[in-house]
Amino acid sequence: MVPAGWETRTAQSSSRLTRPVQALHSPYASGVLRLSLEGHWSVASFGELLDELEIAYGAARLLSLLGDSRHENLQVLLGGNTIDVAEVERLMPNLALHAIHYGSAGWVEVLGSLNPLKVISDFISQYRAEKTARKELDLREVQESHRHEEEMVREKNRHEEALLDRLTPEHRDGYGRGSLNQLSKSARAIAENQQVPDVTVRKAA
Repeated sequence: MVPAGWETRTAQSSSRLTRPVQALHSPYASGVLRLSLEGHWSVASFGELLDELEIAYGAARLLSLLGDSRHENLQVLLGGNTIDVAEVERLMPNLALHAIHYGSAGWVEVLGSLNPLKVISDFISQYRAEKTARKELDLREVQESHRHEEEMVREKNRHEEALLDRLTPEHRDGYGRGSLNQLSKSARAIAENQQVPDVTVRKAA
């Protein structure tokens, strides 16, 4: 049984369940993030993947909002010492499941605000690039290996600090670093999942 508002398309070896893209009621552009899927997936492992993605999105969304200098409702957003969840979700709505293609191979797409989705995709790509570079190092060149790894760490730190640099000092040391840690941890978990070989993002039509 297909849920209301969804469409299904079936081919000889695969099926696709799609929910038509609807513009998010938000002042920010909408985007679609696609995760390629390989191998056998249990309900539990698929749920864990979506949980990590939701955590990463929530953290990237908050970093995006706190870093937007045009945001006139920043104090309302922060609500003093507490995040105003309703205001956050009004500005950048929660992730929505957009499409699932189940076959060999498959993919899942989620709809959300474009900028946080780009941040997640960039983090995953960076982690995977670091891992690939480490594998390609000549183990006999230990000293060069250390230098190369130190450079990768510096590049990763520069990438993360660039997100924090847009924040005010009080936000950077509070919500900023906490959100960055959450984003980093969840993005790494997705990057290290060998059943997710590719992650792409595009602007919603």
